[in-house]
Amino acid sequence: MDDRFLDGGRQEGEPVGNPPIHADSAAKVARPHLPACIPDRKAEADRHALADRIRETLPGNLDVDADKGTIHFLSSPKRVCGLIFPALTLRRPGTQDGYAVLFEFMDLSGQIKSIACGMADLTSGSGFARRLTGLGFPIHVSLREFVEFLRAWTAESQPPLGWRLDRAGWVSLPGCNRLFVQPDGRAVARRKEDVPDLALFNASPVPRAGTLQGWSSGIATCAEGNPLLMAALSAGFAGPLLELARMETVGLNVYGRPGSGKSLLLQSAQSAGDSPATTTFWSQFPGRLEDLKARRNDGLMTIEAFNAHPSSKEMTALASFATDSSFENRETGHRLVILMSSEASTIEIFRRKRHLQAEALRVRFLDIPVGAGLHGAFDDLHGYPDAASFVTALRGMIRDHHGHAAGAFIEWLVNNREHAEAMLHRHMERFVARERELRTESPPGTLLPHLQRLGLVGAAGELAIAAGILPWTENAAMTAAHHLAALWHSAAQEHSVGPALRILLDAIEVHGHRLRWLGGTPRKQEDRTGWQDHRFYYLTVDMLKDARPWHLAALEQAGLLKPGGEKRSYQARMDKAQHMGRPRVYLICKHALADAAPGVKIEFSLKEHLLNIFCPEDDD
Repeated sequence: MDDRFLDGGRQEGEPVGNPPIHADSAAKVARPHLPACIPDRKAEADRHALADRIRETLPGNLDVDADKGTIHFLSSPKRVCGLIFPALTLRRPGTQDGYAVLFEFMDLSGQIKSIACGMADLTSGSGFARRLTGLGFPIHVSLREFVEFLRAWTAESQPPLGWRLDRAGWVSLPGCNRLFVQPDGRAVARRKEDVPDLALFNASPVPRAGTLQGWSSGIATCAEGNPLLMAALSAGFAGPLLELARMETVGLNVYGRPGSGKSLLLQSAQSAGDSPATTTFWSQFPGRLEDLKARRNDGLMTIEAFNAHPSSKEMTALASFATDSSFENRETGHRLVILMSSEASTIEIFRRKRHLQAEALRVRFLDIPVGAGLHGAFDDLHGYPDAASFVTALRGMIRDHHGHAAGAFIEWLVNNREHAEAMLHRHMERFVARERELRTESPPGTLLPHLQRLGLVGAAGELAIAAGILPWTENAAMTAAHHLAALWHSAAQEHSVGPALRILLDAIEVHGHRLRWLGGTPRKQEDRTGWQDHRFYYLTVDMLKDARPWHLAALEQAGLLKPGGEKRSYQARMDKAQHMGRPRVYLICKHALADAAPGVKIEFSLKEHLLNIFCPEDDD
């Protein structure tokens, strides 16, 4: 390294003072901006302001040229790099580790950007320098020399301390009330002066287009009369409410045939806080899981096109949301509203893959069928001649207006947190009470958390109405949530074990007396009902000919059917000791059946069977 980098860093033993960074500046530094044309005057002002800050802490043998936008040696015209400034020394709150330096720099287009670099990266290799060059930062010396220059500069200047945040969303920091950090790094608090110096480590720009008014009068207005679309937009505001509702994960899987409108529902919800172009596809998702969770924390994550026959990585990614709610440390876990699309319900997907769906995942993800409306996902076309015209118009509105509504809602929420929390719980309690009145026959496994999650979606819409963001009438969002609950309830009943259990019990009631006891008297060759012993019914395919694949999957999920280990079949082969021909049968567990249908009489031994034949009990 050239020793000139180290000469003259201090004058007469006095430390070089750093100008304090205001919270607004820190928040601005924490977010890289979208590439855009910057007016010459603004670019020039930014360049000179950054150069002045650099000059305050730069080692004495170096100088900065604001007009040329370079740092160079005093003794020669040799350039070192473009304009870059170590703005903050970051560390994590609580654990006080993860030290890093936040650098503010100007790229080749004249934009002020920022990037964080861990202390370890400044002491090893040139990977950080390569990241900078990839972001359009000019470096005129070797990458190794440049990194050594930064390391020496930061060691001497000692940038002021700030907080390193590894995820967006709600956060508590020493000396300030709870505040909200958006995905682009901007911190929202009731009073700007309460925001300490901080930086979101994985901050990225939020693409915006059009105006909030354009979004409200266009997309939100077109949602009226379309309950699924209203519920999707409401879900776009539910993320920041998870902490207030004391929930971790709310997942809505909208499924149906291609062309039913699933993708447009997701894009509409995404438009509240981001560009629809940022929607993630499941094929891209597994490798980006942790980064997306951190960026979308306390917000909405949209994931399109879950494969009807997913890969093992995709299944692992989906299953990971079952363990996401271990929220012992609320500052490091993740709270997410997940809106995903697929061609099948999550229950059916797990059954096809012969995986057991965790109860925690079943509670957090609700399957919503799409396609029951007059035009797929939509009922009211708002005067458009057909569904295709409506969809085209809505896509155009989303393209022209997005990225404003969620941020406006967060600002309202931060400034009205106590009032919003009271409204939230009131709406959710009313929703749950009403649903319990409407759904007298709930599907097996229905729990309070299911209804609470649907109630949260409706309540989020109501709060957005109260904030003046959604132009709907009061209770419109709750009505849409009740429609969502009806669709979920219907789908849950279809996928429950009830219909499959009825088929099984009917078959045993009609043909059970013909089931041969293994070791007993042989039946005729044409008797194709099956066998039984003290543990299982061994039912032939003919005996369960009315059962469809989803019925068999439901029986397996309930523990009634024991597969034989074959990938594409629920059947098993009998042992030679049981039957020389080793026929293929369905193994039905008697004890599990007795638990599932307590009113059905099941014989657990040949002796019991014979006693029932020769010594029947008196019904009286």
